[in-house]
Amino acid sequence: MSTTLPWMQAWDLVAKSCVYLDREAYPDYLGLLDDDYQYSITCYSPDLRKDMIHLKVNKEELADLVGNIHNHIRLSGSLFRQVSLYSLEQREASYDAMSYVSVTHTNLDGVSKVFCVGRYFDRIAVRNGEVRLKSREFRMETRDIGAGCHYPI
Repeated sequence: MSTTLPWMQAWDLVAKSCVYLDREAYPDYLGLLDDDYQYSITCYSPDLRKDMIHLKVNKEELADLVGNIHNHIRLSGSLFRQVSLYSLEQREASYDAMSYVSVTHTNLDGVSKVFCVGRYFDRIAVRNGEVRLKSREFRMETRDIGAGCHYPI
């Protein structure tokens, strides 16, 4: 078995994660995640001169969040993620991938606007030929995404 992760395998994993999130197919999204998965949404605040953490959860907490999302106040309409895998580096037992991400929000009237932009910093594990996300940090350039967004971006 090869010790390198083909670029297309990594790209397929990142792309599937976005498609599942766009469709709100949360069980499929959760199926891409390793058991010890960690997820965070962060951004740098020039006012505070430090990182802000908007969300930090493990796989079980994320499953609870998306399982109850219908009970929360949230943005009307849909999100559309456009992602470009930029780099892939092998680590000891995993791979680090960085992707550029643009998220567009389309409201119920069909008007689309840029919601946020940033980068995914993914750790990818390969076990028994399966590729899974071990962790994802969505590091936003956008600092204000408004109320009603607490789900994975």
